[in-house]
Amino acid sequence: MEDAFKKLEKDGHNTVDNLVNWMKELTEEKVRKCFEDVATAQKVEYVKFTEILNKLATEHQKNVNDFIKTLSDEGPKMLDAVMAAAAAFKEALVKK
Repeated sequence: MEDAFKKLEKDGHNTVDNLVNWMKELTEEKVRKCFEDVATAQKVEYVKFTEILNKLATEHQKNVNDFIKTLSDEGPKMLDAVMAAAAAFKEALVKK
């Protein structure tokens, strides 16, 4: 993921609009892959549609849960780093 972002950044495509469009394309590709095994692309059955929605929702929930876990694991470290940076900044200001 970081490599893909660095390429976008290098090419000057790390604007909000470009990143949103990039995410849309990735999402569309992922959803289309879920429909690859439908019998007829012109007539998706309700059962298959709900199966795909449930699969995507489960993956999304997993991603959200992973993000929350990462925040809870890494959050204190990030807070310590921010506090250290603020202290260093305050110290530098006092020295002036």
